[in-house]
This record gives sequence, C-alpha cells and structure tokens, in this order.
Amino acid sequence: MNVPEFLWQQLLDLKQDVENNIFNKLDIGYNIQQGFFDAQNGTTLSYHFHSSLEANRITNGAIQEILKQKLYLSAASTADKTITQSLKLYVPLAIASLLIHSTPFVITHQAQSIDGKIATNGGSSKWIGNHANLVHAHRIRALVDAVLVGTNTVLNDSPRLNVRHVKGKNPIRVVLSNSIQDFSMLPVVDNMQTFLLRAETNQWQGDTNVINKTIYYKDDFPKTRMRNILLELKQNGIQSILIEGGSKTISSFLDENCVDWMQLHIAPLLFGSGIPCVSLGNITEVNESRRLNNVFFTQLDEAVMITGEPT
Repeated sequence: MNVPEFLWQQLLDLKQDVENNIFNKLDIGYNIQQGFFDAQNGTTLSYHFHSSLEANRITNGAIQEILKQKLYLSAASTADKTITQSLKLYVPLAIASLLIHSTPFVITHQAQSIDGKIATNGGSSKWIGNHANLVHAHRIRALVDAVLVGTNTVLNDSPRLNVRHVKGKNPIRVVLSNSIQDFSMLPVVDNMQTFLLRAETNQWQGDTNVINKTIYYKDDFPKTRMRNILLELKQNGIQSILIEGGSKTISSFLDENCVDWMQLHIAPLLFGSGIPCVSLGNITEVNESRRLNNVFFTQLDEAVMITGEPT
C-alpha cells in the first residue's frame, strides 16, 4: 500500500507534536470503527477527506486543529482509498500515548501462512511477508516508541529493528530475555538505543557495547508478568510498543490481555507444518476461542492483512 509522501510527513509531524506535549490535555478515545471521540461526553464530529486533491491541501496545522476540537478522522465514500486506509492504520499509532494512559499502547504484527505458520519447523521465515508488508512494518516502527522481541528472535535473526524503508526515527530496540548472556550477535545500529528486560531476581552483570539500559520487572506472579513489564517500560518513557516476535513472546502478552491491536499479514502460502502464529491454552469449544473485535482488512499486493482488537 502506497502512502502519499505528504500524508506520511504529516503523520511523522503529528507523532512529534504528541511527544512535545502539544496534545497532552486532550481527553480522547479511539475505536477502529468509530474513530476518535470525546472520552468525557462521547460526542463525535467528523472531518471528511472528500478527495485526494482536497487532502493535499490539508496541513499539519489543520490536523492539529481537528484534534484540538476533539474530532475523529473519517473519510467520505468519494475519498481516495489510500488516504482512508492510511488514516485508519497509522493515526492511532502516531497518537498512541493519548489513547491509553496506564500502560503503553501495544500492537503485534506477524506474517503468517494461510494455515497459521510463522516459520518452518527448521525456523525459516524469510520471506513469508511480501515487500509491501515489509514497508508497512517499517512505518509502524517509525511511529511507535519501541520494538520488542524475545530470546528466540534475537538468537535466530539478530534483528536490527530500525527504520530503513521509510522516512522516520528509529524506535528503541527492546529485548525481553532472562537467558541470553552474550549479545554480540545483535548489530550496533546508529541512532538507536537497545534496552534489555530482565526479572528483578536476575541481576544481570554482563558487559556489552550493545545494551544501553537494563530494566528489571517484578516476576512474583506469572499472570501479571507482562503487565509489570509494560508498567516498567511506561516508567522509562515508552508510550507505544510494536511486538515483532516471536510466537512465544506474542502469546505471553496475548494470554495476559496486554495487546491492544493485533495485525496478521496472511500470505498465500500453505506450510502444512511449522511454528504456529500463537500458542495459547487448550480449548474444547469454539466459543472459548480468542476473538478479534472491530476487524478491518487491508490489501497488501497479493496478500491481505487483518487488524483487530483481541478480546
């Protein structure tokens, strides 16, 4: 999906304005289908992009005024489809700190086969997602404060997690691991910090030129572990997080209801075997399954992406 250059720059400017506390007194909420609304009295007003030509006249100042008046962004039926999809996908990430106050806004993003596999049994996963999905993932990175991965992703992929395919700042690279002692496999990336998350019972004393800060979280009760992690990240200034992997890490956050948005890029592939997208507890009835609410779909070349809010 191509995002117009002028609109992408507005989204980056909008995120910067939020970081500069221009909108820190807004009391707004967000719903994928409703858009933005006044969280105090529930009123909504819409601002329509009637055409791509009119959208080109919208300045960052105009978007600021929209938000100051507590309006939500929607699009008329005549609007350019790319504009509509871009607003729906990226504006919430640009203002994520205004939407959730106690913990960071959490989005997961995975590329999977039709039968729900994110890698072969041997760990091969490049490239399940197509190029359009890669660019989309980098847009998310540019709009969130941090990208989080677990032990297996670090050991298998040595990920950079920086922004390369679009304009924007690098997020903080966050590694959640209580087992890795040597991080020399992680490449040093210019203009990027790396935080290590560890249980407070694991006072790591390793020496590395990759880890900029080690954050310790409470690990007394397994069912509150992920929330404790999010609270600690919030205390360290992180307002929004993209969890890129792996399956075990994403499953842990899902299991504790700590995911606000879930995105699944479904490639036209059938594995027949492999590593599943998520692994949750056993269920016996369909009505025990986890459901995505307020779902919408985005076409990414020959693949489709599902975005929704996990129950």
